[in-house]
Amino acid sequence: MLKIIGSILIIISGTMIGMSVGQRLRDRLFELKSLKKTIALLRGEIRYGNCALPEAFDHISEYIEAPFSGMFEQISRELNEYEGKTFVEVWKKHVEKIKSMTCLKNEQVCQLKALGENLGYLDREMQLNTLDLYKEQLDYNIRNLEESIVKSVRLYNCLGVMGGILIVLIIM
Repeated sequence: MLKIIGSILIIISGTMIGMSVGQRLRDRLFELKSLKKTIALLRGEIRYGNCALPEAFDHISEYIEAPFSGMFEQISRELNEYEGKTFVEVWKKHVEKIKSMTCLKNEQVCQLKALGENLGYLDREMQLNTLDLYKEQLDYNIRNLEESIVKSVRLYNCLGVMGGILIVLIIM
């Protein structure tokens, strides 16, 4: 009786692990789309609102989802305090902080860091061009993830179930 209950729990655990990995892919897609929305809002604030970066970050933080809303709000606050730090230092620090709160890959986090390196010291037109370039990178990442997500989620679900069954067979 205990073997059967243990076997069922192992199979359920394997299934849940597979589902968890699949959900992380869905979360990554949501976060990339959220970043795309954030870039569009930031671009509008810079272009039409004619705002400086700290002010633009503060405005858009009200309209975007966590953890990016908190990141932009903190960057705005820190830049307005004038502690002698450069924009790039502040940007990288806060991107590193949210790195563990997101499902983004290291490559995508590096692209986000690179955005801050190119955004902080340029004139308005170059800032807009930098945002456009980053938006294209996001579009590419989103497109690739959307193409593979259905197959990958199904694969991870099956691997979870099959992995649980395999462990049960090995144990018995």
